[in-house]
Formats: sequence, C-alpha cells, structure tokens
Amino acid sequence: MKKRKTDSRNHANVMAKVAMAFSEMSANSRCVCIYHQPKMPVGLQKLKKN
Repeated sequence: MKKRKTDSRNHANVMAKVAMAFSEMSANSRCVCIYHQPKMPVGLQKLKKN
C-alpha cells in the first residue's frame, strides 16, 4: 500500500515538472496564428526570460 502512495507522488512530481517546462516554453514563444495573441496571465509573465 505504501509503494502505491509513493508511486503516485512520483508521477505527480513528474507531471508538475513537465507542466512547468511547457509553461516556460510557451511564455518565451509567440502565437503562430497571425490574428490572435491572447493576453498572458501575470503568473506566466514572471516565467518569461528577458
């Protein structure tokens, strides 16, 4: 039973790291559509590299 709990925590940590990597990547790129660039949330703007 304990192994299942640690496995689910490991999976959650991996998913969180993947989500953070994708959000950093999207903060530093622009929209490929010509007509639409949505407003960036404040939390995502903090991840943007200058």
